[in-house]
Amino acid sequence: MATFITRLESKASGKPADEVQSSTTEGKEPAETLRSFLGKLPLVLTNSTDKELENFFFIIFDLIKKLDHESGKKITEEVVDKLISSEPIAEKSLTRIKILVHLYNIFDENPTLRGGYFSSLLEYANKSHHADLLLPQFKDIDRRIAEWGMSSREKQKLYKSIRNTYRNASRGKDAYDWSIRYLGTFDKDAQVTDEDVHEAYDTALEAIRIPNIYRYDDLISLQPVKKLEGHSNTLYDKTFSLLKIYLQQDVQAFNQLVDSNQDLLKQLVLDRDAVTEKIRLLSIASIGASVSSTSGQVSYSTIASKLGVEEDQVEYFIVLAITQGVIDARMNQLARTVTITRTLHRTFGTEEWKQLSKNLSVWSDNVKLLLKTLQDCKKSNPLA
Repeated sequence: MATFITRLESKASGKPADEVQSSTTEGKEPAETLRSFLGKLPLVLTNSTDKELENFFFIIFDLIKKLDHESGKKITEEVVDKLISSEPIAEKSLTRIKILVHLYNIFDENPTLRGGYFSSLLEYANKSHHADLLLPQFKDIDRRIAEWGMSSREKQKLYKSIRNTYRNASRGKDAYDWSIRYLGTFDKDAQVTDEDVHEAYDTALEAIRIPNIYRYDDLISLQPVKKLEGHSNTLYDKTFSLLKIYLQQDVQAFNQLVDSNQDLLKQLVLDRDAVTEKIRLLSIASIGASVSSTSGQVSYSTIASKLGVEEDQVEYFIVLAITQGVIDARMNQLARTVTITRTLHRTFGTEEWKQLSKNLSVWSDNVKLLLKTLQDCKKSNPLA
């Protein structure tokens, strides 16, 4: 190894090898020797071939195995840190990923360590813009996480790395789902840092931006998200106000907030047309819930008034709500009415449980009536 380092130093300096001060390992403890080699990583990255870089680390891994457990663990953590942080980040990136995968695999007898190495692998893959290579690894990630026995903080780091991987692969909904999982690791007694609150802010804005997200009750109940309300950063506080509107309020409340804060949507980098369309769809869901216990029928004029649009725009929004899965409905263009047969419940609280119980009771009574009718038919017609 020392000869290899000397050759690279000669190559980098342009001096003959015999004029380069060689790296000596004499008299050094094994851990100290390994650290001295790791200190040469910037030199190795820029002056070796991919194969030489692999061999450099494979030798280091073999040496680590000869150390006691604690020393080996510390050195391995230093190796990982050097691999994912040494500049330039993109230098031999695919080879570095290959080395990190090898490191993950050779420690298969220690699941706790593997979880940390996998997180570091994801971190570097995102830094070096190779996140898409690791997407197939997520198919059984829940099983792996259970095996790794990770602490809450370790899970938070991993979940953020997975989120970033999906985000860098332009898979917004998957990224959002992992943001929710990350924020969900905080219980009411957990310490929530400024960084965690900023993550909550970013996730809240994602929930508003992503077109097919229509449920906000789970998000708004998460501890870091709650910290947005009343925050000294007014954008955080206003974002929480927006979330409450998307959770259970309507177009009028949305317009009131936005009109009284003229630059708000611009500051939050939200497209007014897109976010207004979403609150209109959510308002349609609320209209559907309000008539679900009766005929389910509502007039075009009522819908137009609730959405703040002209009557001739109602059909567009009803069709859009149907295609987005917000409601099931049929339109009567002659009578200018809409009959809503199913609606998305924006929240699921006491009233929704009461309605569900009522619906199940009606269903049960209908089944009983049907069975009684069949029995009566059999009695009146024994041959049936």
